[in-house]
Amino acid sequence: MPARSALPGPRRARLAAAALLLGLAGCGGGIAIGIGIGVDDINRGPPSVSIAASPTRVAPGQAVQLVAAASDENGIDVVAFFRLDNGQPQPLGTLGRPPYELTTTAPNDGRTRMTVFARAIDNLGSVADSQRIDIEIVR
Repeated sequence: MPARSALPGPRRARLAAAALLLGLAGCGGGIAIGIGIGVDDINRGPPSVSIAASPTRVAPGQAVQLVAAASDENGIDVVAFFRLDNGQPQPLGTLGRPPYELTTTAPNDGRTRMTVFARAIDNLGSVADSQRIDIEIVR
């Protein structure tokens, strides 16, 4: 006959743990199991972001002031500004804290307008883009 181990088998250990937990729950001892996520870490959706430009009618090479407003319940990580070139976003700059303001210049490449937008990224990684605005370039 094989010798029996003094240590309980895996099944006995699981049964003992289950009985202990059941006993604690039954006598009001309670059980709390954490999953590592707090109420503040719940992503309630993307941030809110808007953009304004001044002036909105410029000569080639003239400065344009871009201002974004961004908010989110989880906090804003960064706001980035972009210009569309042939439909593709080209980064103009990124800011990590307010005020979200950036000065850029109107291109001198023959175009008649410059389209810009702002992108906000919250502390949980959600992304939102502002509306696109056009700045008229006059010669």
